[in-house]
Amino acid sequence: MKTVRPVKPKHAPLLGLFLNGYENMRQKMDAPCRRPLLDIAPLAFGKWYYTALANETILSPANILDLDFRDEAGDTTEYAYVMKTKPAEEQTDEEFVSEYSFSLMCYSTEAHPLVEDLQTLIDFCTPDRATDGNGLLLEEDQKLLQEKLSTNSAFYLEYLTRLAWLHGLLVSMPSIHTRRVRPASACESFFAQSTADILFQLAETACMLTAERFSYTMELEDGIATSDFFYLLLRNHQEIDKIFIDFYKRVDVDIERIWQISPEKLTAEEKSIVSSFLFTGIMLDKWFLTPMSVFFRFIRPIAFTPMRFYSLVNNLAALVLMQHNLGAELFTPPTYYSLTKIGKALFADPEKEGIDRQKMPTTLPYEQLVAAVQQENDLRIQERMFLMEIVPDVLSIKVTQMKDTELWKILEVGQDMDVNVLCKDLCAAFCMEEGADYLLSVPDQNGFPMEFSARGSKRSLNKANGKDLQDLPLQIGSRLLLFPTQGKGNGLILEIIDKGKGNPYILYPRITNQSEKIVEMEKIDEMF
Repeated sequence: MKTVRPVKPKHAPLLGLFLNGYENMRQKMDAPCRRPLLDIAPLAFGKWYYTALANETILSPANILDLDFRDEAGDTTEYAYVMKTKPAEEQTDEEFVSEYSFSLMCYSTEAHPLVEDLQTLIDFCTPDRATDGNGLLLEEDQKLLQEKLSTNSAFYLEYLTRLAWLHGLLVSMPSIHTRRVRPASACESFFAQSTADILFQLAETACMLTAERFSYTMELEDGIATSDFFYLLLRNHQEIDKIFIDFYKRVDVDIERIWQISPEKLTAEEKSIVSSFLFTGIMLDKWFLTPMSVFFRFIRPIAFTPMRFYSLVNNLAALVLMQHNLGAELFTPPTYYSLTKIGKALFADPEKEGIDRQKMPTTLPYEQLVAAVQQENDLRIQERMFLMEIVPDVLSIKVTQMKDTELWKILEVGQDMDVNVLCKDLCAAFCMEEGADYLLSVPDQNGFPMEFSARGSKRSLNKANGKDLQDLPLQIGSRLLLFPTQGKGNGLILEIIDKGKGNPYILYPRITNQSEKIVEMEKIDEMF
């Protein structure tokens, strides 16, 4: 069975919703962000594919297209589109839409793109290849191999490589000066099996990989994140909240009870548990939900809130500028998932499968559904364009810690930003005290300091409440001093380095640069 097919012309308008939304925003970002944003686009497309196009509906691209494929797909076949981007050396400044290409992939128990890609990885490592300390291919080899795979996503290749190692398809070979890898002797017999048998075994290994990543990254005790726990999630349709509840029960935490407590009444321990939800969600999505949906197509997730390209691309660009891991923005759990046809054929427990909440009505034609979501998309674009008519004046401010000038950030903020909010945010950004009783010293037009205190402070100083940055006498070169507490100990120097009109496509406030020392301090060490 052929696993790659050309794009159907009638599907182009639906795929164009992602292409136009994402690319339009990518082109408006700072030049250093555009290449990383293009590199991450295939994975962003994979997430969009399983996101509702209209709020609180099941009208995701995956569901709409599956309805159109219903007469073509067999009992164990899942069709899905994937997107690829051109490598940097093939880019020209004039290219726009041609930077992207789509392919219609066929995933079944008879032929499967992931199995073919795994074979391509093994062939690429024959007779051997150099690797880094984590057993991953070197960067130049990664770029060559990504172009040969069904999806040219860096994370997809990383996932395939980790899967191959854990399944015993790759082994280390003796080498004096470099780390090298070669295919295991078992590869030939492994790929000689039927596709269904291979997928069944790889799913077990994938659950082992999920458990290994959870245990290693979150430093969990043995028996908490197990492969069996994740494998059982493939037996039936799942509410994502239920997965969280069951996972936290394994560490004797009743998160349903905590969810019902108002934030101000949480204990310190409960606040710590709540703060772990975000990280647990990133891990679950990156190492289980995304692979099982975007890579294997065993499950079909849905996020009921539509993807907003304005905020998504801005947040990704901000992470690029700060040299942070992009996973915090990309790997967000959906609301629910159903088993696909191939997932049901391999893993479903008929007695526990339950009702599929994503079952589409067959009475609505494909064209009518696409017209409806296009109308919804046009309304959102009009709303965004209306908001963009108001372009804020912005300040570019270099913020440096007094006691260590190697700790600095450059940020852009709208001049309509509340002074009180900015001061508290800066104290938090530099891991200083809460700033509940800060002191801000601002030079007036004659250079004499005017001092402002926090809203609610008992000190007899000018209060910052009700003041925006535009209310202060700020000029290029002005130097402000911010102390988080009454004692003028360690504080921050705020230097105004530029003023001007903002970009209507940019989300303010934002950090545009920061020192290498801060980058290293904030690095998340590949935590997810």
